[in-house]
Amino acid sequence: MLVLAVLPFSGLMFCRAYADMKSPAWLDAHVQAFAFFGGVAQIVVPDNLATSTHQTHLGDAERVVRARYQQLADRYQTASFKSLVDPIECLVVA
Repeated sequence: MLVLAVLPFSGLMFCRAYADMKSPAWLDAHVQAFAFFGGVAQIVVPDNLATSTHQTHLGDAERVVRARYQQLADRYQTASFKSLVDPIECLVVA
C-alpha cells in the first residue's frame, strides 16, 4: 500500500509504502505523516473507507468510523470525514 498525505495550501507531501492495507499500517501512516508535517491538520479526509470505517449492517450504504481510527483522531485532536473523491490513499486537509 502506498500512503500519500498532502497539505493542499503548502503542497507539502508525505509518502510511505506499507506491505498491506491493514489497520496497524493505516494508523501508523497517519502517525508518521503527523510527525513529518510537524503537527496535525484540523481535518483529515481518508479515502480508504474499508480501513477507516465499517458498515453497521451488511449492505448498508452508511459507514461508521472504526473505534481505533476514532481513538487516533481523538488522541491527535483532529476531525475525520470520509472523502468525496478517490485519490491514491490519504488526503490530509489543513
